[in-house]
Amino acid sequence: MSLQEIELPEGLEEIGKSAFEGCSSLKRIVIPEGVRSIREKTFCECTALQEIELSEGLEKIGESAFKNCSALKKITIPASVKQIEASAFRDCIALQEITLLSKDTTFETDTFRNCPGVVKRPEDPVEGVKRSGPMDLAEGGTVLKKYHGTDACVIVPAGVTAIAKE
Repeated sequence: MSLQEIELPEGLEEIGKSAFEGCSSLKRIVIPEGVRSIREKTFCECTALQEIELSEGLEKIGESAFKNCSALKKITIPASVKQIEASAFRDCIALQEITLLSKDTTFETDTFRNCPGVVKRPEDPVEGVKRSGPMDLAEGGTVLKKYHGTDACVIVPAGVTAIAKE
């Protein structure tokens, strides 16, 4: 396909399942404010996608929504997003910068699998376990609880003072 950019209209509330799946020439997408949900596989396999602008008001990113968008380098998830489903950004192998603007956004263990970036939040919770890329971190990010990735080389984030057993 030769579709390179999409301009979506104001008033759009949802982007359906697999709507743009496999648009291998798509480079940029701006999701307007009215969109509440991006469904399963909406932009899956958009291998040229470099830039995604998600607007405030978006609440949910579906399973495998951006899976294998291998040219994507950074993503900022608005504070309004409460849920990111499994594999949403899986295999985005160039994804270096992942910013969640809310500490309440939940996501599955494999949401960012095979993404080299580390998930950043403005205010990470001090207690409990948070996910940072393919790693589960606890106690304010000072304990590495588990590694879920498959990379041959792993960089443990700065600030980790202990690695849990097993």
